[in-house]
Amino acid sequence: MSLRRHALMQPHPSSVSLKQLKTLDGETVVGPVFGVKDDETGQLVALAMTKPEATQIQLMDPASGNVQPAVNIAGFTATDHGNSLLLLVHELSSGEHLSVISTSDQSLAGIQSSKADFYSRHTTGAKQSGDASLGAQLANLPLHLAELLKAPFEIISYLTRVIMARRQRTDSGLLQPGAKVPSSSEELRDFGADKLILALSNAPKIFAMQATTSEMVWTKYLGAEDDDCTSAPKNRSGLDPCAPWMQLLPSSASPHAELVVIAPRRGKSQQVLWLEPLTGEVLHQESMPDADITAVTPLPHKGKTLRLHPLMLIDSSGGLHTLPKNAQELQESAGSLYHYEVDTTNQVIQGFAVPNLGEKRPDKLVPIWNMELGSLGETILTAATPQHKQWDHVPVHIKGDASILYKYINPNMLSVASEDKLGLNLYILDAVTGHLIHQSQVAGGASPVHLIACDNWVAMHYRNPKKTRFEILVTELFQNKADDGPWDILFGKKAEPWTAKSLLRSFLEDQDVDW
Repeated sequence: MSLRRHALMQPHPSSVSLKQLKTLDGETVVGPVFGVKDDETGQLVALAMTKPEATQIQLMDPASGNVQPAVNIAGFTATDHGNSLLLLVHELSSGEHLSVISTSDQSLAGIQSSKADFYSRHTTGAKQSGDASLGAQLANLPLHLAELLKAPFEIISYLTRVIMARRQRTDSGLLQPGAKVPSSSEELRDFGADKLILALSNAPKIFAMQATTSEMVWTKYLGAEDDDCTSAPKNRSGLDPCAPWMQLLPSSASPHAELVVIAPRRGKSQQVLWLEPLTGEVLHQESMPDADITAVTPLPHKGKTLRLHPLMLIDSSGGLHTLPKNAQELQESAGSLYHYEVDTTNQVIQGFAVPNLGEKRPDKLVPIWNMELGSLGETILTAATPQHKQWDHVPVHIKGDASILYKYINPNMLSVASEDKLGLNLYILDAVTGHLIHQSQVAGGASPVHLIACDNWVAMHYRNPKKTRFEILVTELFQNKADDGPWDILFGKKAEPWTAKSLLRSFLEDQDVDW
């Protein structure tokens, strides 16, 4: 980056030229230095360069171009935080310098130059407008910096009190503000203290927080957005290569939990990372195939103990890819893997299968069923599949007269809501075979529509414009069989899978809800 300043070469104001002061390698951010003296002729500027191994801060005299020796902050790197965006330096009467840096991962760092120490806080907010607003806040910071002493922690205290309060941010160092750690270990266990909350921001950055204490356990920055992604249209057919993607593979599907992350595209390369969710350690990293990927799904292990959970990737033409590359689990599971797509453009629902080609590795999906709703004049609004499928379910519903109903549990159940001239339609399908399990019509129902499914029930939240209210329709599915006592449950006898009866319940609301 070249640093330049304006200089008057002739008495006439229109005659202006530029003078090159210094050329620096890499991306550098320039910020003001507010000192104890108001000497504008000797005013210095600060330069900060965040590198993969450390962050360098040095002061420069814009009149001569002379640069003071750099201060290295080893723990604050571009790998963890990205490039520096904004910089502010305050010079104390003792000669020490206190710096505040804003980085690409939406972090603020307070740095004390004499000790090369830093303190970082994570923030949330819009990527583009947030930095401009923060810059306006930092411009007024010198009016208050005289109150600060030497430690960088006091800078952070000020930022929390002034800037964060105005912007209503939620940020954390080790614990969230106001959080108290429960003192009893039993209480910690009862409230799930061994659980982590995993969140992915648009920075893009992954946060792992303790569920009960709000402690920030670990963070990982995935890299800045590619320049081509700024003006590129969103991917309408599947995964957006410019946006991060994350999925946690539960322990019921793997010997240990793994966090699979697809980082945003950098140039022509896009990386897939397998992370240890407890520590953020990268277990494996591999490049995405050069194709328009529309779906990512884990492959079954079939009882094998693997270090990495293999993935099956499906492109826009139905082609099959695996990560790690050439994983044998795809061929071993061929004939028993199925895939469905809900096409809201052509108003059609389609089902596919991974064909079993014997010794030949399958490379493309085979269509096995479809359901066209566009020809009926219907528009697909939303779809849902059962949540918490890894949990065990209570197989029966006990009625008031002590008789039981056998729940219809189908992990491949697919619920689809559509809209036509008469109102709303709810379809419940088997995503493997395409069989229609249940269909409901809601006369006069309208958007917005939210769907959620779990266990043997489906809930649909919609608007009733005629009665000016919101309503919830709950559909429960039960097996169409008599109560034969507890023997089938105790000895694990399976019931007929395609016979089901439904029980409908309606609830009324006077306002919309967020799902």
